[in-house]
Amino acid sequence: MPYVGQKPADIISTAVDTVTGKFSGEVDAASLDISGNIDVDGVTNLDVTDIDGAVDMASTLAVTGIATFTDDIIIGDGKTIGSASDVDAIDISSGGIVNFTQTPTLVAKRLTNTPAFEAYLSSDTSISNLTSTKVPFDTEVFDSDNKYDNSTNYRFTPTISGKYFVYANVGVKESGFTVQQHNLEIHVNGSAYRNITNYVQTSEWAIHSNYISGILDLDGDDYVEIFTTVRQASGSPEMSGGVKVCYFGAYKLAGL
Repeated sequence: MPYVGQKPADIISTAVDTVTGKFSGEVDAASLDISGNIDVDGVTNLDVTDIDGAVDMASTLAVTGIATFTDDIIIGDGKTIGSASDVDAIDISSGGIVNFTQTPTLVAKRLTNTPAFEAYLSSDTSISNLTSTKVPFDTEVFDSDNKYDNSTNYRFTPTISGKYFVYANVGVKESGFTVQQHNLEIHVNGSAYRNITNYVQTSEWAIHSNYISGILDLDGDDYVEIFTTVRQASGSPEMSGGVKVCYFGAYKLAGL
C-alpha cells in the first residue's frame, strides 16, 4: 500500500498498481512502472519535480490540457507522432524554427510550393510600336491561392514573403516579317527587375518568342508584372494569343 498524503520515506522498488488520493511530495524511484492509464481529475498542474529513473507506460497517457516540457522529447526509433489514419498536426508559430540535426526523409509527402499560378494570353493582342506594354495574361491555368489578378492589373501579389521562381514567355507575330527587336521585362513594384532583348533578322520568323525567368526575393506586399516592347519596321506588332505562346507563372521555392 503506497503512502498517501505524504512523501514516501524510502525508494519505491515495486510496481505501483493503484494510487488513491495524492502525494504531497516527490516520488523518487529507480523505475516507476505503470501498466494502466494515468488519470488526473481536477488538477490544474501536475508537477513531477524529480524522477531519477525511467517512467515506463505500457498504456496511454492522455492529456486534454497543455503539457509543458522543459527538456527534450524523444520519440523512439521507428515511432510516430500522431497516426496515419487521422489528421494529426503540429502547429508552429510564424516565428518558430524547426531544426533537423540530420537531413529528414519525406515519405509520400512534399513541401508546398504555393502560392503558385500560371496564366496565358487568350487572344491575339495588338500593341503600339516601340512602346513598353504590360502583357494582359487574362486566362488562368491554375492559381493556388488566388494571388494573380487576371482581369484588372494582370499582376502576381504573393502576400507571403519568400523566394519565388518567376517565368514568362511572349510570342510576337511578325506582320510581313518586319520585327527587328523584341524586349521582355519582369517588373517588381512597377520597376524593371530583369530584361532580355533579342534582335531579329527580318524575314526570318513568322512568330518570335522571348522567354525570361528569375528567382525573386519578394515581401508580402510586392507585386510582379510582365512588360514587352517590340520594334517593327512597318505595320503594328501583335502578341500571339490563344495557343499559350504568351504565358506567365510563378511559384514559391520551398526550403529557402
